[in-house]
Amino acid sequence: MARMQKTVGLILLLVLFDGFMSAARAADAEERRAECCQRDNPQIAQWQQNADRLYARFKAREAAGELQKVLQIDGENFEALIKLARAYIDIGDHIAEKGIVERAKDEGVFQS
Repeated sequence: MARMQKTVGLILLLVLFDGFMSAARAADAEERRAECCQRDNPQIAQWQQNADRLYARFKAREAAGELQKVLQIDGENFEALIKLARAYIDIGDHIAEKGIVERAKDEGVFQS
């Protein structure tokens, strides 16, 4: 009898826990829907298009500026984060290339 009461108590606890988790999932889904609406902002779409256009023209710094505007409004915008990382890599590569060329000139590897 005591074992049966423990089993029933455990089942009731599990049912209550499942109800709590369902409510938490519903609240989380509502929060995601609100974030989704932020991403539908036409200004964000315009900044992303500008960034794509600038990046295609090898203007990584300017593209990064547009992407930073997106992230000020939607800090978790995956597309903007990935593209900004790519732009920063290109900006860094460009800076590194300049450094290598300058060092090569200083060392007389080639003449300009």
